[in-house]
Amino acid sequence: MKKTSLIIKFVICTMALFPLSAICGQSKTQSEQVIRKAKLLSLDILSDLDELKKAALKVFMDCSSCDMDYIREGMPFVNFVRDRAGAEVHILVMTRSTAGGGKEFTLDFIGQDRFAQIRDTLTYFSNPTDTPAKIRIGLLKMLKLGVIPYVLKTPIAELIDISFREQVAPTAVVDKWNSWVFNLGVSGNASGQKTTNALSYNGSLSINRVTLSSKFRLGIAETLSCIKFKCPLKIMSPMTATGSACPVKFFLM
Repeated sequence: MKKTSLIIKFVICTMALFPLSAICGQSKTQSEQVIRKAKLLSLDILSDLDELKKAALKVFMDCSSCDMDYIREGMPFVNFVRDRAGAEVHILVMTRSTAGGGKEFTLDFIGQDRFAQIRDTLTYFSNPTDTPAKIRIGLLKMLKLGVIPYVLKTPIAELIDISFREQVAPTAVVDKWNSWVFNLGVSGNASGQKTTNALSYNGSLSINRVTLSSKFRLGIAETLSCIKFKCPLKIMSPMTATGSACPVKFFLM
């Protein structure tokens, strides 16, 4: 995957150096020569990168709980070795639980050989609610920061770029309603037949106000249903059947 991405970058670079406009309109022999030069340039760049990679910092990771595949992928500018004696930096990672339920990672960077005078210790804290993926990201960030003083003394340092992500402070928002939230809902339904008419509706009102110091909630809801029947009985006066929120009336025909 890494080599594929590098080749794609080289193709882009060679296209910039040898644009299609320099190939179009030329003979087949001339076009082949341009393409051959572009391929040779890509091979030279790959060769230079391989040489830089060979001279990269040699690191030995002493961590039983670390995801080494993820760390190797995230730190391609160093060489991870299996033997501590052959490393230029020994990274010892110790883990312990915190009182709040999270974890404390202590990263001890121990320089060896030409880096024997450089040593540092960094600490990373995770929260109890952090996912394993978030912990991996945070731990990888601390590892990158810790090896920078060593990497800067190697030839591959010319390819290292340091960026800064500035956090924008939230702007103040003026709330004209002073945290009050009102919700009003109304719905209804009606149906009718030759001898039956039905009507129903629902209404609700809620008032809420939640702040850092207080919480207020109020809700009101009402439901009403009415049904009217037309009875084909020859009786002069209407009869009314009660027992519901809305009386059920029988109108005599």
